[in-house]
Amino acid sequence: MNEPTDSTTSAMTILRALDWQRCDPDGVPFHPGQDLNWVANRLAMEGVRRPQDAILALLCQGSLTARGNYSIREACRISSLGRTRLYQLIAEGRLEARKIGKRTIIPAASLRALIEGQA
Repeated sequence: MNEPTDSTTSAMTILRALDWQRCDPDGVPFHPGQDLNWVANRLAMEGVRRPQDAILALLCQGSLTARGNYSIREACRISSLGRTRLYQLIAEGRLEARKIGKRTIIPAASLRALIEGQA
């Protein structure tokens, strides 16, 4: 059995079973999103082996969409790239970054595009 496919399938089944849908004050449904650490922990509790790999595979397939921003440390962990390489990609214009005070923030959409090879 192919473990990544099995983990990815299990992860997607579990994620679909979660009740994530909420409504705004006007009653319009929206998906609030979840912190990736929370999702990884939930999948691990449900028995998914290597939940981070399953999440990354789902993101790359387009089955999940990541919203929000990552710190440099989080982007390094998610992409398996080092700090120096991330800063090189930012300097080359292949990875979008924003400065907020002293912090450098990477938009999730930009990191996803890089991982998928679109950047």
